[in-house]
Amino acid sequence: MFQYGSRLARRLLRSCRSPPALRGALAEGVFLLRCNRTEAERLTGRPVRNFDDARALDEHLLTTGAAEIAVTTLGYLGALCSTGHGHTELYAPRLPGEPLSDAGAGDSMVAALITQLAAGEDPVSACALGVAVAAAAMLTPSTEPFVLDVARSLRSQVRTRLQIVPRRQGL
Repeated sequence: MFQYGSRLARRLLRSCRSPPALRGALAEGVFLLRCNRTEAERLTGRPVRNFDDARALDEHLLTTGAAEIAVTTLGYLGALCSTGHGHTELYAPRLPGEPLSDAGAGDSMVAALITQLAAGEDPVSACALGVAVAAAAMLTPSTEPFVLDVARSLRSQVRTRLQIVPRRQGL
């Protein structure tokens, strides 16, 4: 599984922003792939508008061995976290104020997700914190750091729905 500092863990941070480079990394297989809606559309060439579209992409990544964990973020909807055990829809919490900026929200989510995974947290719980942190980041102007207490309060509002899939061969 995940070992911080391993070759697999170093590949974990590769970005979706460069589809040719990303396709090369996915051909090798990565531990975690996190794409936002736009990055997922660039990767697949198809719109990713909702949880069903994200599920199709994530399922493909899992069944081909391209990723062990696939997370596709869907903006105001939340995110889909997919593993060999199933797909979990994570619904973004209602913001307690007007969004001020989405700058840094995705990076904040990835930081929370990776930190939690490195600490031994399960992928869905780690992703739920990531969704809350991204929401908290949207409540801050520009690239200002989010308020940790706000992220913690939003974490309790992240709703989840699991769709269990049959275990795949080789995973």
